[in-house]
Amino acid sequence: MSIKVKLLVFTNLYPGEDSPRHGIFVEERLRNLLRADGVSAEVVALRPSTSFTPWIKPAPQAESTERHGILVHYVSVPTIPLLTNWLDPILWARAAGPIVEAIQRNSDDDLILDAHFLYPDGVAAAL
Repeated sequence: MSIKVKLLVFTNLYPGEDSPRHGIFVEERLRNLLRADGVSAEVVALRPSTSFTPWIKPAPQAESTERHGILVHYVSVPTIPLLTNWLDPILWARAAGPIVEAIQRNSDDDLILDAHFLYPDGVAAAL
C-alpha cells in the first residue's frame, strides 16, 4: 500500500522574484522533502503589503507561479508594522483562506499543514 501525502506549506518566508533569497532555507528543505515517494506540495507564501515600508515589496494578490516544480501561491496580506502585529494571524488567515480552501477541494491526497514559526504563521495556519 502506497501512502500519498500532500504538504501545504504555509509561510511568510519563501523566495520569489521580488526577493530571491528570502527564506531560501524553507524552499531547500521542501525540495529535499519532495524527493520522498508519494510526497507532493503546494506553498502559500504570505507577503506583507503596505505602502508605509519601502523595503517590503508587496506581491499581487494571490499570484501563483511555479518554482523548481513546486506550485507557489503568493498572497498579499495587509499589514502595518508595529500596529497590526497582534492582528496579523487573523489578517493572514483571511487573506490565505480562499487559496487554502481551493487546495483542499482539489486534493485527493492526505493534506498535511506545514507552517513555519509559531507566530504569526502557525497561529494563522491553525485559524
